[in-house]
Amino acid sequence: MFLSFPFLYRPVRNASFALQMAFTAAKNKRAQNLTKSKISGITAKEIPAKKRYNDVETTYDRERAMKRERALFDEIIFPNGKSKAFTMSYDDGTIHDRRLVEIMNRYGIRGTFNLNAGFLGQTCWIGGLHGKLDISKIEPDEVPTLYAGHEIAGHGLNHASPTDIGSSAYFYETIEDKAALEHLTGKLVRGYAYPFGAYDEKTKNVMQLAGYHYARTVDTTRQFELPTDFLAWKGTCHHNDPQLMQLAERFCRGEHFSLHTKLFYVWGHSYEFADDDNWSCIEGLCSTLNKQGSDIWFATNIEIFDYVTAFRRLEYGAEGSLVYNPSALSVSLRRGGKTYTIAPLSTSDLDR
Repeated sequence: MFLSFPFLYRPVRNASFALQMAFTAAKNKRAQNLTKSKISGITAKEIPAKKRYNDVETTYDRERAMKRERALFDEIIFPNGKSKAFTMSYDDGTIHDRRLVEIMNRYGIRGTFNLNAGFLGQTCWIGGLHGKLDISKIEPDEVPTLYAGHEIAGHGLNHASPTDIGSSAYFYETIEDKAALEHLTGKLVRGYAYPFGAYDEKTKNVMQLAGYHYARTVDTTRQFELPTDFLAWKGTCHHNDPQLMQLAERFCRGEHFSLHTKLFYVWGHSYEFADDDNWSCIEGLCSTLNKQGSDIWFATNIEIFDYVTAFRRLEYGAEGSLVYNPSALSVSLRRGGKTYTIAPLSTSDLDR
């Protein structure tokens, strides 16, 4: 009679499983012994070889880490080797822009003018500090010539507050303003300034849907930082800030600069110079910056957006030395005291 004892046959039927278990046990025991040797300082025959391997590996890892760390501290350098940038942004398109543009052009300053297409050509008066103030808008056919060399940006078709009307109504405000200004200039309108400085997350979404890449607020920082959120772009100061010239002097001297704090941004309304009778304020600012212009990039808002975005889109290899520029702009950076320029759609090895 044949007696069946399954448990007696299990080791035979599962020989491969038994070998696997034995191998795992031996492996675990070896790992425990290595751990003990590390803790107690006891060395085995294999330890010197392992130590030599770890030394080589540690040196290699350290060099790679240093390369990667250097990449983290790459400093943006603006076009033509400039280390700083200055821009201006003026709203509403009033007749006083004519004098402002003349001053800016005389000193080589460039900026952005934010227009309400629905108001162009209208006659407007408000109560000013010294009586009635003419804030009539420039004529539509004057837009391309007056603002030549500067940027035209949107400011809402009828200057409606973004947070006081629904999203659909505000989309109409932004897209119709954009379409009208593009028709007048024959150029894409990619920037914006929020009417009344009002915005929230919903309006930022509308900006993107309407095809805008940045939007300026009325918030100021009194700093020279590059924006982290271009759809909530904060300026350095309004031109009526009592610290305007102090900020300009700090900017020219490069005080308290870091890798990402080198943009001076001034905003306002040109009719305020007429109301406050302080055209000398903006003339003094432009003159001061012009004298220091050898190291300042005078740019429009959209030019700064495009360049900073291109810099931030640089792609790095694992060790940080290879840098690929996927944009259509040449981008410059400073690393270890040296300046490198990465051509569009190309890769550069910064260790060579």
